[in-house]
Amino acid sequence: LTAINIGGITISITDIASAIVILLITLLIFRLGKSLLRDTVLPQTRLDPGAQYSIATVFGYLGIVVAVVMAAVSLGVEFQNLLIIAGALSVGIGFGLQTIANNFISGLILLFERPIKVGDLIEIDDTLGHVTHINVRRTEVETFQRAEVMIPNSELISTSVINWTHSDRKARIEVNVGVAYGSNTELVRETLVKAAENVDKVVTWPSADVLFLDFGDSSLNFQLRCFTSDVSSRITTASKLRFEIDRLFREAGIEIPFPQRVIHMAPDGNHEK
Repeated sequence: LTAINIGGITISITDIASAIVILLITLLIFRLGKSLLRDTVLPQTRLDPGAQYSIATVFGYLGIVVAVVMAAVSLGVEFQNLLIIAGALSVGIGFGLQTIANNFISGLILLFERPIKVGDLIEIDDTLGHVTHINVRRTEVETFQRAEVMIPNSELISTSVINWTHSDRKARIEVNVGVAYGSNTELVRETLVKAAENVDKVVTWPSADVLFLDFGDSSLNFQLRCFTSDVSSRITTASKLRFEIDRLFREAGIEIPFPQRVIHMAPDGNHEK
């Protein structure tokens, strides 16, 4: 009633209560330290938000390990025995918890190597969105439809991921437009460049460029290429460019043709296109 003998170690109820108290106090201290790092200390540094999140998260994981070790030591468990227990757990994880262990290790790789960090705009398969959290087993991505997608960390390590903001938030925009045959092609080029200059979030460097793509069936096909300063606004910026191109084309008298078809009437009354 007063003590338990396990492997030559006598553990009393008082020891168990002390271990629980030590565990809770240590976890509380590290949680407070994590909040202090995340909200006060790290924001004053020059580290980007992704690096700040990684440091705070690793500090929280370290607190869990320290709390468990201190609680075990308070019960009288020697350090060598802790290593044996850890080895036994690793064997169990290897046989029965491979997926969980894989995701956990992959999460640590994401936090330390930081190929993907909180705030990045990533694209994996059909999912495009911002990384909001990197947890022990999964990474949370918020799409532009405000949906939360949970992606296992192992998928982010083992599969191809497009990171639109890994080193730069700039992104190229391509807008295709066709004009009627006989149009002044130099005027078309100047008008497209002017449209890019008139739209917000289109950078001056790299400068906008216009390509004459092809002689189409019903139009001369051009492509405007420019860069936006924020990849997150790429779709809305492209829409603003199209509005501006339409307005400037109307002012300059440049015609955007519609597809034309010639219909031949057969003598027997059948219609043939």
